[in-house]
Amino acid sequence: MFIRYVFKNTTDTVINNFYAGQFWDFDIDETSYDDDIVAYDNVNNFGYALDNDGNPVTTHIGLALLFSDKYNFFAMDAEGTNDSIISWDGFSDSEKWKALSSGLSFTSAGPSDISVMISGGPFSLEPNKKFEVDFLIAAGDNLFDLTNSILRAKNKYNELPTGIKEENIIISKFNLEQNYPNPFNPSTTIKYSIPNIEAKDFVSVQLKVYDILGREVITLVNEKQRSGNYKVIWNGQKNSSGVYFYRLKFGNQVKIRKMLLLK
Repeated sequence: MFIRYVFKNTTDTVINNFYAGQFWDFDIDETSYDDDIVAYDNVNNFGYALDNDGNPVTTHIGLALLFSDKYNFFAMDAEGTNDSIISWDGFSDSEKWKALSSGLSFTSAGPSDISVMISGGPFSLEPNKKFEVDFLIAAGDNLFDLTNSILRAKNKYNELPTGIKEENIIISKFNLEQNYPNPFNPSTTIKYSIPNIEAKDFVSVQLKVYDILGREVITLVNEKQRSGNYKVIWNGQKNSSGVYFYRLKFGNQVKIRKMLLLK
């Protein structure tokens, strides 16, 4: 399941040091939840929770941040192990901030009564603009199945361009924005705008990535689209570090920008 949060900075100034996250208090087995475990897979970048002895429930639940590599994952248990915090004794603002913004410093807890915060940040929110944060929730019968489920879902997410149209906005020009973040590792976001078209017809749009030698790496978009603002995420995990170019073609118009994959 993909979950998207859309935030909007309604001020005229940049909001820095912004984090967005989800808090979960998992009880894998409602009748005996004091032996649950929560941990983090640093290779595939997702967290997971499970019943330690798998009796009577073997389900593994996974959580992942999708759109950015600014990962934060904070594991908690009823004892506050390893100087973490206990979320259900009040969960003060300072404790919430610690859980949101501590990176990957507290990535395991249990067996115990556990809870967890998964988040992304820090980010900067531009004035009067929207900012989207995407999460993934998945499940499997064991860690192997869960990992496969997470990887399949991430691949699907990266393959599907997401078009978000701003309500009541007339888009007057064809635009290709600089990718963000840049440099990046391994994922980056590319945004572009298709202007209003007379008769509201669909127009062919192509977005492709090329390496420094001009060889095509991947086609991100190849379809007909209406006027609107669009966003595509490219995951360069399987590609080597270096300079890449992304080329957007709309009708007979072309725009090209440069980006840097840095591992």
